[in-house]
Amino acid sequence: MKKIVLAFLILSLGITSYGQISDVFRLGLSANPFVSYLSSNDVLIKPVGSNVGFHLGFDAELFFGSSDMASKNYAVTTGFGILFNTGGSLQHTNGGELWKSGDLRTPLIDAAGTTIPFEDNVTLGYGVQMLRIPLGIKMRTNEIGYLRYYGQVPFFADIATQARGKVTNGGALDTEKQNINSDINPFNLSWGIGGGAEYGVSDGTSVVAGLFYHGGFLDITNNKGEQNNSPNNPNEDSKTVLSSISLKVGILF
Repeated sequence: MKKIVLAFLILSLGITSYGQISDVFRLGLSANPFVSYLSSNDVLIKPVGSNVGFHLGFDAELFFGSSDMASKNYAVTTGFGILFNTGGSLQHTNGGELWKSGDLRTPLIDAAGTTIPFEDNVTLGYGVQMLRIPLGIKMRTNEIGYLRYYGQVPFFADIATQARGKVTNGGALDTEKQNINSDINPFNLSWGIGGGAEYGVSDGTSVVAGLFYHGGFLDITNNKGEQNNSPNNPNEDSKTVLSSISLKVGILF
């Protein structure tokens, strides 16, 4: 975490020196707290908890339209970022061997070599770190005093770099912060929508704030688990998607 923060500080110095080399590009940094949650298409798997996380982002905007910077109200947006502790908690009505990652194999097997399944109504908590690459469209108003208002529709490619799991209501198998990397799909696609305001603090420099919703397209779990009480479909093959609401705070140069 300290190395990541240091890298962003170094990056911010580079962005500051960049200044207004071009009236077509703008660069910036953002720090976005968020609340994320999981949802499933299986009625026997219920969302029961959310995660509070943090997103550090490097932002880039490419404007198109008139050569007059003041009239540039449309931009393609991109960049990259890192999400910390995204995920949520799901309660499984049917227990079973729902996670099969290396760190959880040992507590799932007793001394006689018999697999011990999670109990029914077990709650599995996910905490995932992701690298995020956005691509979107931004539309903003002309200046009203020192303010511009904007709307934005981004799409994201997310790569999971680390996943930790927590088990509750699982009886003797309750645990925290176990490695579940192999139980998470490494790649996800999502979309977002939101808007906010830019406040001009100097020529070409703006403080930005906004509120966004993000929703996933793909199943973030790999569905290799097995569930109890389902003889016709023992595999846990539900689709679990990740969603979040975030507050964006940043600066653009």
